[in-house]
Amino acid sequence: MIQDFAALYRLLEETTRTGEKVDAMADYLRRVDAADGAWAVHLLAGQKLKRLVSYQRLRHGVKPSRGSRHGCSRSRTKWSATSPRR
Repeated sequence: MIQDFAALYRLLEETTRTGEKVDAMADYLRRVDAADGAWAVHLLAGQKLKRLVSYQRLRHGVKPSRGSRHGCSRSRTKWSATSPRR
């Protein structure tokens, strides 16, 4: 699936002929399911992905435990890395 999209992208970049680009897109869209085709069109059209979760919601939704394997703790306003306790 991703290999097919990568091949399409390479072909689109390598050719300057509009007809070849249209044929390549049509062939790709016939071979993939509708959801993959929609994502391909969205990405190739240069659309940005919408942020699904705001930074604030993400920050407040993550609660590191004291023994976190990543060694993160929350200060008053920022996340900071700490050395693990021994």
